Parts: sequence; C-alpha cells; structure tokens
Amino acid sequence: MYNSIKIHELYHYPVSRGQAKELIQKFDHNTEVFLDFMDVNEMGPSFADEIFRVYKRQHPEIKISVENASDDVKRMIHHVTG
Repeated sequence: MYNSIKIHELYHYPVSRGQAKELIQKFDHNTEVFLDFMDVNEMGPSFADEIFRVYKRQHPEIKISVENASDDVKRMIHHVTG
C-alpha cells in the first residue's frame, strides 16, 4: 500500500522537526510513501533530517519516494543522507 502527500498543501517552507513529525503521522501504515515537492522551493535541514535520516533509520521497511523536487530540495536531502 502507498500514500501520496503533496507537501505544498501542508507547508510552503517545511523547516522544523515538528512539521516533519506531523507529516510522518500522515504516513499511516503504508509500506511506500510518495512525497510530492511541487511548488516547494526549499526545505530546512531539521525537516529533512527528521524524515530522510531519523525516520528512515527507525523504519527501514518504509520506502520514501520523492517527486517534483527542486534542486535545492534534492541538495538538502543529499546533505542529510550523506
């Protein structure tokens, strides 16, 4: 099962761990999550770290896919995942 989430409908500038934790609650019990970053130009390091490093380490069975990410969003994901 999968879930698709349009980030811009929730946050125009996702920046905090609190926002990331709120977003994670929307993952429900899906095995795959699609995060659509259309119309989101950038995101903060705390937001990215919470989802793409902390959450992924705690839930390796969940696949997180990124769609429509700007170059800045891609750079931030790469920054936190190394």
